[in-house]
Amino acid sequence: MRTFCVKQGEGGIDIYMDQNCIYPLTLDHLLNDDLLYLGIYPNKVFHLYWSDDWSEDFYIESAYAGFISTCLNIDGSDTLLPEIQPHYAILDWNNLILSTKIKKVIKSPVFFNNALYVRLNGSLDNVLNKIYAYHKDSWLTDQYSKLLHQLKVYHDKKKDFHIVTVELCSASNDETIAGEIGYVIGSTYTSLTGFCDKDNKKHANYGTLQLVLLAKTLQYHGYHFWNLGHPYMNYKVKLGAKITCRKDFLKKWLQSRDEMPPQKLIAEYRYDCHFYRELFNHPT
Repeated sequence: MRTFCVKQGEGGIDIYMDQNCIYPLTLDHLLNDDLLYLGIYPNKVFHLYWSDDWSEDFYIESAYAGFISTCLNIDGSDTLLPEIQPHYAILDWNNLILSTKIKKVIKSPVFFNNALYVRLNGSLDNVLNKIYAYHKDSWLTDQYSKLLHQLKVYHDKKKDFHIVTVELCSASNDETIAGEIGYVIGSTYTSLTGFCDKDNKKHANYGTLQLVLLAKTLQYHGYHFWNLGHPYMNYKVKLGAKITCRKDFLKKWLQSRDEMPPQKLIAEYRYDCHFYRELFNHPT
């Protein structure tokens, strides 16, 4: 197993990393400030790591440090892939873009008749099942799903970490049209993965609508910004997210992760169209 090499040099601590391998990441690494701040954060070559630690503590500590973890099945075994990305897609609320199509939906009878609502922290299983149906080859394996269930009820005494589910639903039959899973840490929100119903033409643009309404919800609750992860998907830029280098991301992240929002998104909430019309008419 390759690992980090930390040595005491004349000028302080030197951290050596072989460029020809993906390094394992452990809980001890994450708790080592010298390694994290002098070796991992400033290293522009390495961004992807691996771990076989599926504990709640490891996941929360890596998320707290700014890593976003996906998963890969290697030789029949699920492996976590924590990534401290070279660039992030970051949405600040003043940069949120309402496209012409979204403005049309907001002004449509659907909104005025209160035909939709957003449910937060409802059924994790329902959101997972929708994601599996939408993404046939999802990185969200059974083991990752199990960990999300464990994290949902896990209470870390030091880190303000909570799994969040988001669903855009029909008020007439409670059908879930679009949604996602993410997590909050302090005053930050990070997306993991999501879905939307693209088969029903009646639901055109509802995937983007769910994103816009989530942004307004996060702003309403006092969160500082939205970390959308990889910046390479065009819909994130169209939403208003800015491509942010790791150094600038960490400046925002390291401060906001320890600041508490006025209203935490840890309970179940349900917001209807009338609520969002007020937010659009009277932005905070």
